[in-house]
Amino acid sequence: MLAIATGLPKAASTTVYELLIAVLQQAGNDQTDWREKILPALAAQDGVAVSKTGFLPTDYAKAVRPALAASGFDQWHAVKTNGGLVQKCRSLMDVELVKAVAVYRDPGDAALSLLEHAEHQVTTGGPERARLAHIITLRDAIDHIAERTRAASTWLRDPRVLKLSYRMVKNDPAKTAARLAAYLHLELPDPDAAVAAAGVQPGSARNRKFAEAASRDEAAYAAEKFAEYAALVAELKR
Repeated sequence: MLAIATGLPKAASTTVYELLIAVLQQAGNDQTDWREKILPALAAQDGVAVSKTGFLPTDYAKAVRPALAASGFDQWHAVKTNGGLVQKCRSLMDVELVKAVAVYRDPGDAALSLLEHAEHQVTTGGPERARLAHIITLRDAIDHIAERTRAASTWLRDPRVLKLSYRMVKNDPAKTAARLAAYLHLELPDPDAAVAAAGVQPGSARNRKFAEAASRDEAAYAAEKFAEYAALVAELKR
């Protein structure tokens, strides 16, 4: 069974993935072999280069089905994707072989975070420098995030998916861990211990930085690009 952490890029889905691992581990669903052996082996077979973060694309035959088979169907295992929700994943959710947690964030803030991350990768020679080298300006980051809002929105619209705000994940990881456990119907003895095991520091959310940094033209450009996703996020906040 797969517990999927997903969301818009730079919206803390990796933090949720790390918390999922800790929650599952503490609740008796051991993740050690899964994370250190099984996922890397699947990645080598399917050509996925970022398996160390548990990332899986949404291709059913190449990723979801072999990962589901490798999980043994008898305990929860964490994976991560920023891709869309394929129809076969919906069917697997119907029979509770897949559950998903989606994180949402102001897309402008996500774009600015992405730009900063891309700049850091390029200047320090980081492993993602080639993939992100085309992101040079804030508009480049806006375009990159905008291309991914449709997939992110698909997850957010599914009523079976647990939706979490970026702010809550970053500022209250213990509460987030407790919600993850409840969503998966697992007993979590100590949410704070799960947070410590995940290596997550509370109080690290950065909000409204795009509104403060963007020019009027950039803000207008982003508003048009992000209109549909931003409206959906606004509904979730009510």
